[in-house]
Amino acid sequence: MNNLPSNETFTATLVQPRTVAMLIMCRKYIFSEFHIKLNLHQPDILERIQEYAKDTKNPNLKRLVYELEKALVLH
Repeated sequence: MNNLPSNETFTATLVQPRTVAMLIMCRKYIFSEFHIKLNLHQPDILERIQEYAKDTKNPNLKRLVYELEKALVLH
């Protein structure tokens, strides 16, 4: 889980329903494990999700963040 794209990239990609669904699932996994509620509109949401994914014991969260990173990469 390397660097996630900038928040500008995220904002441009946010309109994609699949990206929104992945973010919502990430938030649910993070809340379930860490009891932290993330807001999709907070400026550092991508960095926060990545940080929690590094510390998680949940393989689903790790996989989902990997998929999120792939979805947000601009070619």
